[in-house]
Amino acid sequence: MGLFSFPACPGAANYLKANESLCLYILAILPESLNEPFAMPFACRGGGHPGLRVRSTAVKKQREPASYESRPMDSGEKGTFGMHLTLKQWDLSIGDGQPLFCILGLNVLEDRGLALETARELKQVTAELDLPFVFKASFDKANRSSFKSFRGPGLEEGLKILAAVKESEGLPIATDLHEVEQAGPVAAVADLVQIPAFLCRQTDLVVAAAKATASAGGLLHVKKAQFLAPWDCHSIVRKIEEAAGKDLTILCERGSSFGYNNLVVDMLAIPEMKRLGVPVTIDATHAVQLPGAKADGDGVSTGGRREGVAVIAASAVAAGADGVFLEFHPDPDRAKCDGPSCLPLAAARDVLIRLKALHGALHNRNAA
Repeated sequence: MGLFSFPACPGAANYLKANESLCLYILAILPESLNEPFAMPFACRGGGHPGLRVRSTAVKKQREPASYESRPMDSGEKGTFGMHLTLKQWDLSIGDGQPLFCILGLNVLEDRGLALETARELKQVTAELDLPFVFKASFDKANRSSFKSFRGPGLEEGLKILAAVKESEGLPIATDLHEVEQAGPVAAVADLVQIPAFLCRQTDLVVAAAKATASAGGLLHVKKAQFLAPWDCHSIVRKIEEAAGKDLTILCERGSSFGYNNLVVDMLAIPEMKRLGVPVTIDATHAVQLPGAKADGDGVSTGGRREGVAVIAASAVAAGADGVFLEFHPDPDRAKCDGPSCLPLAAARDVLIRLKALHGALHNRNAA
């Protein structure tokens, strides 16, 4: 006898009895082996409610992931996918057999002083922990919840600030772009050019970014869209290879839409994307967003669950992620953009210590 239970709520039984389509949907997602009657009991406030007895029918198995061409793995390397990429100018590598790659910084540039302060603090922490570090900040947050939302200083001023951080602190830079015309100027400053999740299937943008990044000697960090299956990223990887003529791609998991105003991270997506022969990172900051939720009561900013960032990051590293993408702010509650999802700058050291230890333990196990 199979069992399907619902959480306690008033009127659940009456609701399901009146919604036959919902019952049929539940039957459709049950395992194929359930070819016998099963009960769906309800727990309601004010006393129990008789269960609804139904009979399941055989259903088709879930569609297998679309086929794709996996790139060859290096033979003789236990538990690895045989792929890593290097920012040659900085001698920083990401992928199999490499240290945990850290893309850390601000959600958006607020001013030059804050950018320098944050970069210096993160540089000191990562240097002490001997972790490769790329400083990240956006010059424009084009995908905002409201017209009133803070977007940043814009392309021209933003790239000046990033260039100043790069020169004064001696750090590689990561930033995102949104339009084809931005590819050249961005790749001239950023060593890691990032394509936002909502734009990862925009062929013109992907091709322009790939060509400009390849010409400048950088790498491309592509966030997987919230609506995209991990194995379907093979099309993105192929576009970049064809446009650039070489491997440039780092894929980034940042969660999948889960109903309304919520995201869920499927940790199986990490090894699935690594099977494409590319390094994979986790954006644990945006993975805890509550998209469209009214964090400030006026719908000006997206909600988030800051306490979940370290959990998501650790889980992804345990699943095999090659790097982490984390955003910080000296005072997240006063951040001009996505404060509910970013971590306090003072927390960086403790979070990175745990992630490095976890990554090291996994690497040592695979090498054994």
